[in-house]
Amino acid sequence: MFSPDFTIVLREPQNRMRAMHAQTYGDGHRIFIGYHGWGSEQGRSFKELLPFLPEDVTLIGVDLPGCGKSERVEPWGWEHLNDEVARHLDHLPEGKKVTLVGSCSGVFHALEVASRRPERIEAIIMLEPFAYMPWYFSIFLKPITGRLLYKMVFDNPLGKAATSLSMRKKKLNDDFDMVGSFGLGTDLDVAYDYLGFYGALTEHGIYKEIDAPIRIIHGQNTFGAIHESVAMWQENWPSLELIELEGVGHMLNQEAPEKTASAIFSSVGT
Repeated sequence: MFSPDFTIVLREPQNRMRAMHAQTYGDGHRIFIGYHGWGSEQGRSFKELLPFLPEDVTLIGVDLPGCGKSERVEPWGWEHLNDEVARHLDHLPEGKKVTLVGSCSGVFHALEVASRRPERIEAIIMLEPFAYMPWYFSIFLKPITGRLLYKMVFDNPLGKAATSLSMRKKKLNDDFDMVGSFGLGTDLDVAYDYLGFYGALTEHGIYKEIDAPIRIIHGQNTFGAIHESVAMWQENWPSLELIELEGVGHMLNQEAPEKTASAIFSSVGT
């Protein structure tokens, strides 16, 4: 179906070409498409799950445009970006359905793809899904001061260290340094653009027409905003399945990969 490491070439206006990268893990008949979180790339988001990949599963990790090994798309904007992400599904065998896995902000891309290719969707797995942007992210979008503060936190070793220490004290992440690893493999200016895209999504209800089995997986010790967001997502889909991982923070894949893999790859909607 796909080679283990493959690139899809996208033809854009003015006949320009852009490449989107994805990596295939496993060769099972059940296909899962993984979309990484903010400031990351597919390898760092999903590699800890690989030792626990069931034999009947193929996991395809996608580098979102401008992240990892994928190039930016033009025009550079939310709608066109997700149009191109959805085109990955067009390279699957006709009629083949897949389960979409979104990690944190990757959830929004999973939902956008599901909106564009509903006939292709078996189920949607939402890992640590924000339904709104909390103040500690939106502060980086403030005029004039926001981008400067963003650089101070994410492009400065002292800023990263201080933020990581604060998160550890609040038990939001364990041994995995979420902030220290931010932006590795992804340009910080591109990551800032993505933050602006997510900040413009002001209403989670725009996705309520999606008709597919949905499972939310979150950590017991995650951000309070995630716990609030779970209730908001349940307004969209009252029958969604909810799994809470005991003693785990925000970084499910890194902190508890075996538990997370079990929750992701078990059958949904049965």
